[in-house]
Amino acid sequence: MTSILVGEVDGGVAKNGKIDYDSGAEDPQAERTSVAFVDEDEDEKELSSNSVNAVETSVGVGTGKHIDWIGLGEDDTEDGVAPTFVDHFSLGVPSSTFRFRNTRYVLYDGGEDQFLLEDRPSDLRAGNAQNGNDVNENSAFDKKNGRHVITMKRAHTDTFGLRLLRATYTLAALLVLGFLFVFCFQVILFLFLNMPADSGGTRSDPNVNTGAIIGAILSIPIFLYGFASIMSIGVTFVEDTWSGHVLFRSILHCPVVLMEWGTFILFLGIPGLTLAATLLAKNDTWWEQTAKCLVCCIFFFMIVFAFSVVCCEVSSCARLIRLHKNPNAVGGRGPWWREWARISQQAILLRQRGCYSGERSQQYIVHENEEPPYSLIEGKEPIKEKEGIYSALTRLSCCGSVVETFDPPNRSYTMEEIKGVTPFVTKQNWSLERMWCQDYNARRAFVNSGPSALRSGQVNSSLACAVVGSVLIVLILCGVLVWLEMSALVLVLSLVLVILCCLSPMVLSFLRLYREYYSVHRNALNDPSFSKKDEEMAKEQGGKNDKVTMSVWETVRFSQPRNWACWTLFSFEVIFLFLWPLIALYASGNWKVGTIFLFLGGISEIRIYFNAGAVLKEIGTLDTIQVTSRGASLREDGSVSQREAANRNSASGRVWSILSRAETDKEKVLRKKARISEIVSRISHSKKTYRFMWVFALFVIVIFLMVYSAFNQEEFEYKIKGTTLASNFSYPAQVGAQYPTCQLTKSFTLPGQKSTALMDFSFLAGTAFAGPEEATSLLDTWFGTGKIVDEYKFVNDYRVATDTVGGVSFKLYSFSEYEGYGVISIRGSETLLDWVVDVQLWGAAALAQLVRAFIPLGWIWTPIFDELVYVVNSVESANLKRVAYYKTTTQFINDVLSGEYGGGKYHTLRVTGASLGGGLAIITGAQTGAYTVAISGLNAMLSRQTFDPPVTKEQLDTRVFNVIPDRDPIAHIDDRAQLFQETQCRAPKNDFWGCHSMWRSVCELAYQCGSEGRPILCWCVTKYGYPKPEPTENSTMAWEEACASDYESS
Repeated sequence: MTSILVGEVDGGVAKNGKIDYDSGAEDPQAERTSVAFVDEDEDEKELSSNSVNAVETSVGVGTGKHIDWIGLGEDDTEDGVAPTFVDHFSLGVPSSTFRFRNTRYVLYDGGEDQFLLEDRPSDLRAGNAQNGNDVNENSAFDKKNGRHVITMKRAHTDTFGLRLLRATYTLAALLVLGFLFVFCFQVILFLFLNMPADSGGTRSDPNVNTGAIIGAILSIPIFLYGFASIMSIGVTFVEDTWSGHVLFRSILHCPVVLMEWGTFILFLGIPGLTLAATLLAKNDTWWEQTAKCLVCCIFFFMIVFAFSVVCCEVSSCARLIRLHKNPNAVGGRGPWWREWARISQQAILLRQRGCYSGERSQQYIVHENEEPPYSLIEGKEPIKEKEGIYSALTRLSCCGSVVETFDPPNRSYTMEEIKGVTPFVTKQNWSLERMWCQDYNARRAFVNSGPSALRSGQVNSSLACAVVGSVLIVLILCGVLVWLEMSALVLVLSLVLVILCCLSPMVLSFLRLYREYYSVHRNALNDPSFSKKDEEMAKEQGGKNDKVTMSVWETVRFSQPRNWACWTLFSFEVIFLFLWPLIALYASGNWKVGTIFLFLGGISEIRIYFNAGAVLKEIGTLDTIQVTSRGASLREDGSVSQREAANRNSASGRVWSILSRAETDKEKVLRKKARISEIVSRISHSKKTYRFMWVFALFVIVIFLMVYSAFNQEEFEYKIKGTTLASNFSYPAQVGAQYPTCQLTKSFTLPGQKSTALMDFSFLAGTAFAGPEEATSLLDTWFGTGKIVDEYKFVNDYRVATDTVGGVSFKLYSFSEYEGYGVISIRGSETLLDWVVDVQLWGAAALAQLVRAFIPLGWIWTPIFDELVYVVNSVESANLKRVAYYKTTTQFINDVLSGEYGGGKYHTLRVTGASLGGGLAIITGAQTGAYTVAISGLNAMLSRQTFDPPVTKEQLDTRVFNVIPDRDPIAHIDDRAQLFQETQCRAPKNDFWGCHSMWRSVCELAYQCGSEGRPILCWCVTKYGYPKPEPTENSTMAWEEACASDYESS
């Protein structure tokens, strides 16, 4: 964003870029005109006036430093003199100046708004001149009233059409960013899932390739940093897309005409032509083709943006190193390769020192008359100190051969100091929400006295809001945990963690502001540091001088590694964190992830070691350095080099100047500084990068624990579930509340029936979790003795013969009265490995649904989601695809139906399953053509192209039926096909997993559709809360007696 500090005239006159002040001016009517516009940290736009300290910085005098600001020069006004306005590099782009109606205008573009500064002679002065009064340069009138009036105006430049156009770009950019996140997640997932498959260690191959596993683990740091950088650059790209590609234009540094036409062609021209062509061709998929074209164009634009950022980071680092080592050098000497070798050496050393030095950070509350370093101010005590464990270790005497110490410590500049701009909080821009949401560790200044000072009510409200808000957060957290029925231990630990880590720093920060504010008000007029001039100014302003309190962090470096230690650490990082993982990934056959690591790691290594931020931490603020570029350096007299002049006079130079704006060399310097500042603060050292690293690190920990535990878990064994069926009881069908699919017809029926109860398929799906003996007992009770047989031996013999033992578990039920008919029932998630498979097959689709939910109007991109999911899932290795669960069930059905196994015993098979089993049943049924009824199954519409072989939309819409209970999170993963039935769920709403149960579905279908002579599951009443069923005529016992074992256990 931008920051402007412009124009202040205080009873003086500006001449030749300077303002002449007369310290003897004591007229209380002297008017001070000033403007300050602050827009920083990507969050705030502040418009404030009466900035006391803006004089010296705005006119570029009295600072004692060479500050590279662009002056517009002396204006051709009637009186021959005018204030000089200067641009700070945080603006990003230079201001524009022009004359209109005898008034000089300075225009600052603030994105959707323009800020206009009108500079005109004072009307009072003109009137006195006409009356013959003395209005000479040093006249008393000028000292009192000023010679110029500066007016600031704000003009809105955005339109509905512009917002609509940018909203379209931004929505597409958000979609690309969302799928970049999904892609990063998939790479991390498949990295860990491939470890057992590629390096051994599975039950079928107990030989473990330790080197491959260690290599995969060592690749994690590069992946974390690389993926976090991708997301940080992507977020910045989306922000820049909404703001009109301001940053991209600055980075790419191409003529504005070419940039605008390139943006038009990629964002509007090519997608618009695609839309027109598909509509003219009467293509029914016109929107799908247009959406794919738009996403591809924006993805290409994002890639160009990312590579431009990397190139800018490297070039900025090289330019800053030249200035850091030899500030007077214009360019390199000798061969280019020798110059770059020297720069690379310095860049690596600076980065290693910045990373492995011992540093201490201290927070101070400082006032306007205190200058850094604050640690050297006598009596100045920090309010908070931070020193890491590593920094403390560098103080040990045993580390003397590895690190060198500094006494006194050296300064290490922070990002706020490098940018050189501090946001101010005044009574005009104060708000409770802004104070509540501020970064409590960021640099900020509070005006505590003067015309723009915070009022006591505002300060009191800030503290009260912090306390009340903290109490409210605690109450909400307690309410959520109690509603979820968490234990008292979890409740206490959560509250302690939130209070210590989040709420305490916020309340203490506001408490310090409260104390400082009232301390300033008590001692404002008695401050001994006030000079005589300060006292005179205080009298002119009603007895009070402006007091500013600023919260700052100051970092000092008290130790740093020696050169040999830096190079040793560099060698270790390259060998063990890059080369070893790269070789291990390729050696294990995981070439897809290995190629991603090679590309990502190579760019990450360049960005890590060519770090402009590390150089700036040594140099300090960009205000104090003179940035030049090769072939375009300024001389002391303002002229340019002969090489630059020759380039400008060449044919290509003339064409380039026609396409681009005619910039002065000082404007180019401003743009270069702005580019470095934006890249370092918004990308290289942005907080977004570290936040994404924490997010991906959490993914790594969770996935690693899941995979490690899953592959070290004992093999699954069928366990007695204790399911009890009560015969001679029934539920009558609910009048007017039956589901339309209570009875399935046509191809979904079981043999010998015109229609089959949906409840029967739900029951068969549940029996897949039971062992052979329990399954037989349940089948005999439900369908009748011996009518349906569990072909356990048939399935087990097949799996031994085809070497598919382990992994997915499924049953084959045959019908004793109807030969050739069978039902495959696939077990759902029972072990931790089953949940890993869930993530493997449907992780991309689930994240894609989250992306669609968070993007405004995300549903419009649904036609291309299946292809996007396929792209991000393409990193899955061939080894991992071969062991996918659905491969076994699909192969089994194909072998049985084709007669390759079983001698053609079966000619018709149906498939069912619940949870993971339902999802596998959907895939298997679509691939084999077998009609399928899934209960709470994961859907497959978005992920259909990721399977092997892929599944078509027609197969899912005609062969697969899914029962989807309300509030069942698993059954809502992926998009459903056209055949489905939504059912009610009676589980409490604070029971997140309560609706995901095939036995609850059995009870729901029995209660709503009627039990139709089937026995009633005792859990329907004892566990799921349904009403007691009615006894039939043959009933000889009460319901409590029939389900006595369930009542005793409950």
